[in-house]
Amino acid sequence: MRILQIDGGNLYHGLKDYLASTRVDFAALKAHFRADRALYYNVRGPGMGAFFAALEAAGYELRLGHLRQGPAGWQEKGVDVLLAVDMVLLAARGTGEIVLVSGDEDLVPAVREARRLGTRVVVAAFQGLLSMQLAAAASEVRLLDGLPWGQLRYAGEVAR
Repeated sequence: MRILQIDGGNLYHGLKDYLASTRVDFAALKAHFRADRALYYNVRGPGMGAFFAALEAAGYELRLGHLRQGPAGWQEKGVDVLLAVDMVLLAARGTGEIVLVSGDEDLVPAVREARRLGTRVVVAAFQGLLSMQLAAAASEVRLLDGLPWGQLRYAGEVAR
């Protein structure tokens, strides 16, 4: 079984910074990675309801952290830990392959543990956001820069 785990914040920033568009057909992205199951990690923020409903309609399971206001403004909390715990649990249950869409170095211990448990972990990230430590921990790295984004763009409207 192949599981797709998407760090929504990491993907959003990569799309915005490297492709200048955050419009993705998430059903097509799931199909591109030939995922049997897809999990999307983010926080519930204002105006995200329609986007999350579209993700669920595309077959994604939402795994949400929370926002906390601190001295530097709003901060995402709990998302990386939730993703990491899920990854290790999926590996412990015998998942054959996990495709992790993130370049976040915080996920290195989970990737290492998933691999120790026998799961192949493919890290998919934009080159400019990919931690070298995460790349070294992965079974394989696929650069999102090279995906056929023209075929993966969402053409419809999602109200925010």
